[in-house]
Amino acid sequence: MSPHFVLDFDSTLFDTSALWNAWRNMLEELGYEEEQIREIADRLIPEGFTPREHALRLGVNGKTLETALASLNAFTQQTAPHLLYSDVVPFIQAHAPSTILTFGDSGYQLEKIHASGLHAHVDDIRMANSFRGKALQLGEMFQADAVTPLVFVDDSLGELEAVHASALPITLVRMKRPGQRRSLETHPLDHEAWRVIESLEELSFQPTVSRYES
Repeated sequence: MSPHFVLDFDSTLFDTSALWNAWRNMLEELGYEEEQIREIADRLIPEGFTPREHALRLGVNGKTLETALASLNAFTQQTAPHLLYSDVVPFIQAHAPSTILTFGDSGYQLEKIHASGLHAHVDDIRMANSFRGKALQLGEMFQADAVTPLVFVDDSLGELEAVHASALPITLVRMKRPGQRRSLETHPLDHEAWRVIESLEELSFQPTVSRYES
C-alpha cells in the first residue's frame, strides 16, 4: 500500500530563509541590530511567528510598521512561487495523498502556502501549535487510518524527536536542505531513528516498514 506523506512546510518544501532575509534587511535598514532581530524572533517562534508581532516586539509601530509589512507582503507575493524547492510539486503529484503539517501562526502560515501556490497540489493542510503539536496530530491521523502507512518529513530535530519518543509506527525522514540553518546540526539518531535526505528525489520507502531502519 502506498504511504500517506505528511510534509513540513518551512525549509522542507519552501525556502523560507529568503523571506526571513528580506524581512531582516528591512529591519536592519530601520536601525535594528541583527542579533536583536534574531533573538526576538527565536523567542516568538514557539508562540507562532508573524512579522507584525515580531516588529511590534522590536518597537516598530505606526506608519513605519505598516510600510514595512506592505513591503514584505509585496515581496512575498512576488517571490513565493519561486521559493518552492524544484522537487516539491513533481513529488507531491506523483505521491498522493499528501498533507502539509506546519507549525506556527495559522494565518501567516496559510499566507505563505497560498502565495506559493502549493495549496492547489496537496490533499490537506494541518496547523500545529504549542497546544496541538505535530506528534499529537500525527497520532490522530494514525488513529483515524491505521492501515495506510504514514511517512513524516521534517527539517526540525525537535519535531522528529517528539514523534520518535511517541513510539508511533510512522516512518520518519529528516530533510537537510543545503544552506538551511538547521541542516548544519547533527544528531545521534540521524540514520538510526530516521532517514536523512537533502531532496525529496532521494526519498524511497518500503510501505510495509513502519519505521526507518539503517
